[in-house]
Amino acid sequence: MRLTLVAIVAASVAVLAGCAPDSHPPAGLTQSQVDAIIAADNDARWSFFFEDRPDVARPQVDRLGYVAPRDAEAFYKKCLTTAGVNPDYIYGFGAYDQDPAGQTATYLAYYTCVAQYPVNPISVGFLSQAQLGFVYDYFVGRLAPCLRSLGYQVAAPPSKRAFVGGSVNGSTWDPYAGVHPTPGPHSWAFIDERCPPLPAETYGTRHP
Repeated sequence: MRLTLVAIVAASVAVLAGCAPDSHPPAGLTQSQVDAIIAADNDARWSFFFEDRPDVARPQVDRLGYVAPRDAEAFYKKCLTTAGVNPDYIYGFGAYDQDPAGQTATYLAYYTCVAQYPVNPISVGFLSQAQLGFVYDYFVGRLAPCLRSLGYQVAAPPSKRAFVGGSVNGSTWDPYAGVHPTPGPHSWAFIDERCPPLPAETYGTRHP
């Protein structure tokens, strides 16, 4: 059973050939917004484990730092082991006969480990509304027309408001959805050269 911070998939990003990068990129999430996302994630995790256990008191946990997405599983396994519980109960398939008291201890330890060292939402693609609006403008004004010029079918976009709102629950419009490149002239390398995405380090990677 793997519970991870669900990242909102945003768009890949870079500037079209011949176009200079935006000298004033839109502002990302504020710290208070990051805090709110992490708090909501903690609430969801607690509800998943203990919604039917009013007898279990929710601990007050201070955040001590962040863990990188690529390191999260190994970090939390080590944290669970240090807490004296079996990480396989969370990450594996061999410990589901654990007694109820042990199960409760494992869930509490996992909740505490993740609350102390969550994955930063920004590192897994959470974007501010300003950034999402920028992605939409880029998709509609540059990327989609470019992909169509290469012969690909790109669905009509939703309204900007619908795109930004949908990005919060993962139901975004994706210009790449109808793009199925083949090795050779129309590989992803060719498409990205002709129709560059936005910088992946800020906006994530949209296509494989």
